[in-house]
Amino acid sequence: MRHPVACWMAILLLAIPVLFSGVSIAKLPLFLTHLQAQEKPPTKKLLFFFTAAWCSPCKEIKPEVERLVKRNEEQVELIWVDFDEQGPLTDLFKITTLPTLILVDSDGGLVIRIEGATREGLKALRTSLGESAEEEDNGSGP
Repeated sequence: MRHPVACWMAILLLAIPVLFSGVSIAKLPLFLTHLQAQEKPPTKKLLFFFTAAWCSPCKEIKPEVERLVKRNEEQVELIWVDFDEQGPLTDLFKITTLPTLILVDSDGGLVIRIEGATREGLKALRTSLGESAEEEDNGSGP
């Protein structure tokens, strides 16, 4: 099994020209520090939620995403990424639509990418986390 931190670091090393083009080191994404600080390989999936303060659809789905993560807190960790503050990361992930949700497994592989605030997208995310339709109905989703 590949070490997830090593996977992410390899991806980021390939993206150094994007990350450092006119960007100070102080603006590097906070999740890098989080990944580097882990002593053992993470076992959780990472859910990147690309959002912005001005994004109305982001605000609409935020409560449902938070409920979904809380119900699955043993298997997924939520990482908020502000579109306006984390430009290098949004460039790296080629974010053009808000909200965008990207779920990666503990090996760093893409599980699902959801662009926009749609009921179908949230249903696909629930399915990717192993939830059933009954849990969706009981979760008072959007």
